[in-house]
Formats: sequence, structure tokens, C-alpha cells
Amino acid sequence: MNTPRLILIIIALISLGDLVWLAISQKTDVTHAPGTVHVVTILFPLYDMARTIGGTGADVTLLLPPGVESHSFEPSPSDIAAIHNADIFIYTGPFMEP
Repeated sequence: MNTPRLILIIIALISLGDLVWLAISQKTDVTHAPGTVHVVTILFPLYDMARTIGGTGADVTLLLPPGVESHSFEPSPSDIAAIHNADIFIYTGPFMEP
């Protein structure tokens, strides 16, 4: 492989890495009430359970959009940021949601 082509590939990979880092590191602009626990769930049964148990002391978010099959769901960078910023993340397990 010639040197100019290798340099272009390296620059492209570095640029792509920077774009991914910027997308993931963006702060979510969702504000939560003070004194509440922020919970993020993947599936609706887990969302319903967390909402019922947490009551008014929990701010529960469901990542799976309405009408989307859970087996084909791919989280967006903002979903990953929401998981990262959550106090509690509830999911079914590493075999269901790798």
C-alpha cells in the first residue's frame, strides 16, 4: 500500500473517531426534579415495574420507541448518553441486550 493512501486512511479513521466521541459525549438537555432518582429502562415491562416501584420519587425513561420491535432496536448516541447519565439502568441481561 502506498504512503499517501495510508495517510488518508489514518486521517479518516481519526476524524471518524472524533465524530463518534462528540456524539457520545454530548450532554442531554433533560432536567430532572431534585430529589428524584433517574431510571432508564429498555423494555416496557421493566419501565412499568420501575415506575410502579419508584412512584413519585423516580423519573423513569423508556428507551424503546413505540412500535419498534425490541429485537431490532439499536440505541442511538443520545440513548447511550441517557444510559450514562442515569442513576439506575435496568435491562434484562447481557444475553438479551449485548
